[in-house]
Amino acid sequence: MALGILAGITLVYLGKWQPLTPWLLLSFILIGAMTIANRTVVRPWALRVRNAIEGDSSPASLNQLTRDKRALMARLFVIVLFSFVTALMMSKPALA
Repeated sequence: MALGILAGITLVYLGKWQPLTPWLLLSFILIGAMTIANRTVVRPWALRVRNAIEGDSSPASLNQLTRDKRALMARLFVIVLFSFVTALMMSKPALA
């Protein structure tokens, strides 16, 4: 993630875009929201799943982890935000 942000900042500089362009600011906000969702919900859930798979967890506990609605919604949220960021970066709308 950090490498992607660094690459994005480099491309803003090389592309000679104004850092306060509305589409770019919105992209930064969406990337921040993705990062927060990933760090607070998705990553901890993925670690619990990994530990359950590597350990001697019962199928019932694995089934419970796979049905975690909060984790599912966070993963979908990250995917949708990533799609929005991609669309913004490709179309660069005026948003003014």
